[in-house]
Amino acid sequence: MSRGRELAKVGGTTQTISGISTFVGISTFASDVRIHGKLDVDGDISYDEMTSVNSKVTGVTTATDVQITRNLIVTGITTVTGAVDANGGATIDNIQIGVTGDNEIDTASGNLTIDSAGGTVTVDDNLTVSGATVLNGTVDLGDATSDTISFVGRVDTDIVPSSDGARDLGTSALEFQDLHLDGTANIDTLAADTAAIADLTDNRVVIAGTSGELEDDANLTFNGSTLSVGVALDVDGATTLDGLTVAEAATFDVGVTITGALDANGGASIDNVQIGVTGNNEIDTASGNLTIDSAGGTVTVDDILSVSGNASFDANVTLGNATGDTITPTGRFNADIVPASDGAVDLGTSSLEFMDLHLDGTANIDALLADTAKIGDLTSGRVVLAGASGEIEDSGNLTFNGTVLAVTGNETVSGTFDVDGATTLDGLTVAEAATFDVGVTITGALDANGGASIDNVQIGVTGNNEIDTSSGNLTIDSAGGTTTIDDNATVTGNLTVTGNLQIDGATTTVNTATMTVEDKNIEIAKGAANDAAADGAGITIDSGDGDKTWNWVDSTDSWTSSEHIDLASGKGLKLNGTTVLSGTTLGSSIVTSSLTALGTITTGVWNGTAIANDYIATITAPGKVALSSLEIDGGTDIGADLVDADEVIVDDGGGGTNRRSDLTRVKKYIYSAASGDATASDSGAITLAASGVSAGTVGSSTAIPILTIDSKGRVTNTSTTAVDSTTIAQGNSSVAVSDSGTGSIIATIDGATLATFAAAGITLSSGKFVGGLTGNADTASSAAILTTARNIGGVSFDGSAAINLPGVNAAGNQDTSGTAAVATLATNSTITANNTANETVYLTFTDGATGTQGLETDTGLNYNPSTNTLVAGTFSGGLTGTATNAALLDSLDSSQFVRADADDTMAATLTARAIVPQSDSTYDLGTNSVRWANVYADDVRTGDLHLSNEHRGGNTVDGSWGHYQIQEGEDDLFIMNKRSGKKFRFVLEQV
Repeated sequence: MSRGRELAKVGGTTQTISGISTFVGISTFASDVRIHGKLDVDGDISYDEMTSVNSKVTGVTTATDVQITRNLIVTGITTVTGAVDANGGATIDNIQIGVTGDNEIDTASGNLTIDSAGGTVTVDDNLTVSGATVLNGTVDLGDATSDTISFVGRVDTDIVPSSDGARDLGTSALEFQDLHLDGTANIDTLAADTAAIADLTDNRVVIAGTSGELEDDANLTFNGSTLSVGVALDVDGATTLDGLTVAEAATFDVGVTITGALDANGGASIDNVQIGVTGNNEIDTASGNLTIDSAGGTVTVDDILSVSGNASFDANVTLGNATGDTITPTGRFNADIVPASDGAVDLGTSSLEFMDLHLDGTANIDALLADTAKIGDLTSGRVVLAGASGEIEDSGNLTFNGTVLAVTGNETVSGTFDVDGATTLDGLTVAEAATFDVGVTITGALDANGGASIDNVQIGVTGNNEIDTSSGNLTIDSAGGTTTIDDNATVTGNLTVTGNLQIDGATTTVNTATMTVEDKNIEIAKGAANDAAADGAGITIDSGDGDKTWNWVDSTDSWTSSEHIDLASGKGLKLNGTTVLSGTTLGSSIVTSSLTALGTITTGVWNGTAIANDYIATITAPGKVALSSLEIDGGTDIGADLVDADEVIVDDGGGGTNRRSDLTRVKKYIYSAASGDATASDSGAITLAASGVSAGTVGSSTAIPILTIDSKGRVTNTSTTAVDSTTIAQGNSSVAVSDSGTGSIIATIDGATLATFAAAGITLSSGKFVGGLTGNADTASSAAILTTARNIGGVSFDGSAAINLPGVNAAGNQDTSGTAAVATLATNSTITANNTANETVYLTFTDGATGTQGLETDTGLNYNPSTNTLVAGTFSGGLTGTATNAALLDSLDSSQFVRADADDTMAATLTARAIVPQSDSTYDLGTNSVRWANVYADDVRTGDLHLSNEHRGGNTVDGSWGHYQIQEGEDDLFIMNKRSGKKFRFVLEQV
């Protein structure tokens, strides 16, 4: 026995081997073993935990957990079946994973190529690419129906499917909204919810015309309830009627097929089968057994089947047709339960298990899968073993208490040594291929110069700087949600960014001929705290002749351009929407300027402040000051009378030469212009021309002067007449007044006597009095005839004859509409009918009921015969009969009636019995815009019923509004969608 075997037998203590020890057989150490020198193991080694500074493994090593605190050098191929955890990063050829940054994959030098053997690289998170992106080959947008694809830009090419008739635009459940086409829609088959054809006529039946074109014919129409055929109707085939009423007995020569319900309230006897004869709900036979058979092979009973006698089911029996059905056997099984075929059906499922299994015999089970198993002859703490014939048993020599596996006797390990606990190695060198069945955690850097294949992902295998896959697509995903590529990214295929694209680099270079940006706004200097932080932001055009810039300058608080700004023809510079400068015009809104020099101004209007005298040159050119521009009213008044020395401005000869002149010349010019009946000297003395009348006095105390004056006011002749003369002549008439000597004065005009004036009165010889007369006229001698006849009591009178009054001394009626000062009441009066006059008459009444009373009227009580309108303030008392036009009232009692028009409002509650309209189907209760809120009735009888919630808004389910009309047919009830025009029939069940 070797020294090693002797040491192994000690057990329980720490063993230290300082020299060379050779172990030929299997050695088991119950405690720790420290090896100060080199450990060479030619065979397999199994240990729970081993710590070493430098370990070199030349064979195959299988480890559950390997923890390497320093370097791991693998010269061969290492296979890791689990995850590799390299907390310090890994460098595989030129590819660095987690070296530059914990979440970063880059290269030490050269470009990084991501390739997958399957042909697809998948990025599960957002992808941020700082360079340009081009995607070639097949492009898939979204990998689930819940993904959405938004086109913000416009499609600039045709959209063509990859193969004919194989791709859909939308689905039956998800349809696009509207299709807008200017051309022709070539559709093999059209399935539409609704279709509107412009050249079809309402209510005509649509038929197929030439080349399949939809058309209609006026001879074939359908209004929703009636099919009208304008030509002869010939039915060669079968006729289907929705309803058929046969009032009397009917004989059918052939078989009758009824596709709908047959209602036979008296029951039906079909040969010996009686339906509803013995009982309304009973099917039996008049004699013999009843057989229920179906041509399809299955008889279905929709309700509960109750069998009062014995039931025998031959052939196959199916209990329940859904997993929600339950089967309850109340009786006891009197036979074996055997499956139809061996090993093909289950007793229970993995999710629905029976509770307890009670057997007195043996359970023959091919494979047992139990949540827990309890074997009565096993001992606690012993390891379970398989015994003879597969019987489960245990042994006291092999126990396990949860932490320690105890073996009493010898142990032989002939296969691979498997360590379930952690193994800590300071250094591990694997010379050949190594396989790790579980994850490997590397806290330091992982240096795999030959590349690494992790599942299908190859790092540095195809190329030193390349990440690809041996098969399948490559997916790059980060737990933080963002994958960052620090260097330039070159995508040989197309690149689609489904999320936002954010570029955080200092410089963004776009090497494309044309860059199109759909966004309406581009932000520069994003995040600048203020104007100073944004100083210098803008656009720079790189040029060998010097950069051209458009920048924001904080010191001037302005956008600053390094070059000229050349606007296109017709364009201008605007401030707040107003053009202030164009190629030819300075804007009218520019009212303030500090210009010190201007060129030649050819046109324009000066709207600025007044120009001081020091800046106005002497105006020497004529015609430069308009007379209308001289404000004389605003000037300083001279404050004194004009004198000859005062001067005015004149236009010499009207030729535009202005000169000054003294007022003396003005006076002389005015005086010299006087001519005709009056002339003036240079000094202003006026001389009147002679009129032919000598100067002197005309008239005296005994003579009345007579002057003749022409239209110019000149006296052209004079004369006198004596004061006592009887004639005063003037113009074409002469008036003479003479004293008759008998106490009267006679006045004559042109020799004819007009009137005699005396103390007793005035006598007119001719003519008439004009104006009002007071006093009483003396008609004792005679009465003159009236110039214009007048009516008295309806009788014309001019004073030439006696008056005959109707009803007094002549036949007829007397008009007594006036008021007589004193009248005698007659016993009887004759009344004349007035039925059509369009006038307002007033009803008369008295203060007392009897006796002599005065007639009175009230303007509030009147009647119009033409309109038959009686007007009064208030009516009191009961009304009988039928009122055709009742007054408008706001409050009524039980004995009154009401009438209202559109202008009346009744504030009170109306309590009535039956409210009947004047005529049938003529008047409404409410309007389309003013409706009653609720109608409460025990029985509502109506014609067509309209249902619409448009007036009050959408419903409470989906928020939409609708308009339906329910119409009645002879045997059906129909409902029409008034918005879409669709018609439906109610499915009614007779009870």
